[in-house]
Amino acid sequence: MVVCHCVAMPLSSTSTPADIMAAYADNAAYEYTGNDGSMAMAQQYAIACQLLLMVMPKIAAQDRASMSLSPELIAGELKRVRNWIGMQRSGGQVVHPSFENFRGSGLTGSAGGGGV
Repeated sequence: MVVCHCVAMPLSSTSTPADIMAAYADNAAYEYTGNDGSMAMAQQYAIACQLLLMVMPKIAAQDRASMSLSPELIAGELKRVRNWIGMQRSGGQVVHPSFENFRGSGLTGSAGGGGV
């Protein structure tokens, strides 16, 4: 059983680096909470990733020894959570349009065929 440890206070520009790191850690299991994951946790995780990217230089300057996260890692996590949020909002369906029976004027691909 996964227990939701969502951050009680929303993150903001006044959040401390410790607040941001806590939200990042607490909401990392957004995909595994409940049957379909937790949208609220995913949103908090995305915000934490964005804020981490902004405050990382400050955190690294204060304590280089404990800095184990890289901007590349956080950016990758942000992309992943945004994709997850998008999939959840779309009902988890990916639409692949087919142009198999499309009849456009001159779009046959032949050279000099009077295309568009």
